[in-house]
Order: sequence, then C-alpha cells, then structure tokens
Amino acid sequence: MKFRLTPFSQPAGDFHLAVMPAGYVIDISTADPRQYDPDRFRSTGGIQRTLSESRVREIADYCGTPDSAFPTAVILAVGGEHYRLNDDGTEVEFAGTGKFANIVDGQHRLAGLAKSGNLERFHLPVVLLLDATLEEQALLSQPSMASRPRSTRP
Repeated sequence: MKFRLTPFSQPAGDFHLAVMPAGYVIDISTADPRQYDPDRFRSTGGIQRTLSESRVREIADYCGTPDSAFPTAVILAVGGEHYRLNDDGTEVEFAGTGKFANIVDGQHRLAGLAKSGNLERFHLPVVLLLDATLEEQALLSQPSMASRPRSTRP
C-alpha cells in the first residue's frame, strides 16, 4: 500500500507522518514486550511494557462511544527491506505482508481498537521511524521529558 508522508525533523532525528486506516496499522504491526528473568537478573525482548488487559478493554469500550477519537500519533519502526520512498520523500510504499512494523508507542491503543470491532471508524496518525535502531526506538518510547518540571536550582 502507498501513503502520503509529511517528513519532519527534530533534535532526535528525522520522522515521517502518515495517516493510515486503523485496520491496516494493526495488520502490519507487532509489539515486542520486555520480559524480566529473575533467575538471571536481566531483561530480554523489546522495548514495550507488558500489555495491560484492563487498559485494552477500557480503550475497546471507548471506541464504541460517539465522541471517541485518537488524534495522537502511533509510532512505528519499519526496516528498510519493508518500504520504499518516492524521490522527494512524500510517499511511502510498503512491501510484503505480515507484521513488519514494530510498535514503539501505541500498543494499548492498537490492541483496544482491534478488540473493539470498530476499526472502520478510525484512521490514525502514524509517525514512521524508518531504519531506526533498537536504541533509537527505546529513546522515543519513553515518557515525554517535555512534561517534567525543570529544577530551578543552580
């Protein structure tokens, strides 16, 4: 499938914003939750926290309300073998099928939408991280530093 893109840059890197049908986003994406191994005292897996079923149910119920909206972007990481940009970077075409996009942010929204049975009602803003390393994905999955108060002490 092809989607129009709006490229933008911020100090952390270059990004691409698209609008996609919720069902398509769910079809191509997967979350890789981090697991803790208490016997080895180490974590394995990806960058996502464990899925909260109660949060998923809450979002699924919300999807059926007349005022439901998801105006904030889902963030997906896509490797180079799964996409092609046009010459000016304003359109992306995804190659192949399956779950090739890693969910960096939005796993609960996507799981709730999937559970809701109301996918056709939603198109989602999606920020694409193209060819992002796992470290770059982890950086962007963290809660926003912008909302934290800054110290006024010297």
